Amino acid sequence: EIPEKTVFLTKPHMYGHNSSSTNVAFDPDIHKHESTIYFEPLSGTPIRAHLRIQ
Repeated sequence: EIPEKTVFLTKPHMYGHNSSSTNVAFDPDIHKHESTIYFEPLSGTPIRAHLRIQ
């Protein structure tokens, strides 16, 4: 049973999913749909992040 207040998140245009479960109308592009995190190299502190979800 799914709780009443459930949220489902996916990557934009089903980026990274199995092609058998992807709608042919979707056209995922790594440059538009990939999530990234940039770290400061000495401390390992995250300095910028792009989380792309839909």
